[in-house]
Amino acid sequence: MASWVDQKQRLNYLRIYAYTAPDELVPERPLILRISVNKGADILTIAKRGRDYQGLNRSWYFELSLLPEEILDFLPWVVSLVIASDKGSAVVVSDPPHPFDFRTANALSFHHAWTHQASSRLAQQLIPMKGYAPHLTTL
Repeated sequence: MASWVDQKQRLNYLRIYAYTAPDELVPERPLILRISVNKGADILTIAKRGRDYQGLNRSWYFELSLLPEEILDFLPWVVSLVIASDKGSAVVVSDPPHPFDFRTANALSFHHAWTHQASSRLAQQLIPMKGYAPHLTTL
């Protein structure tokens, strides 16, 4: 986790965590990481650290789900996205290092993105489970 104060004296934060990971119940589940900017459960921990800011930046957030082998390629791009967000919509963000899909057309207003490789890897794991429906019984 990293945090910083932007030009408007708002606290921002970035987290990197495992979105999905193999475990004992689903050992074939892929490891998919998520880079999250200004979104997550650790807001209160960060907010209590210091008071040299005007509050949390709640005006913008971004989440990118990706594979571990893609993360080093994306870190400089995420930094440029954060800088562009801080400066406003007039700044253009470079093309991402790997293709991804997002939910809106404006590159500065999208919030959730998945790289094509991460989407594909998760879909491959879920397809065999598509027909699986657990049978629940009552006593």
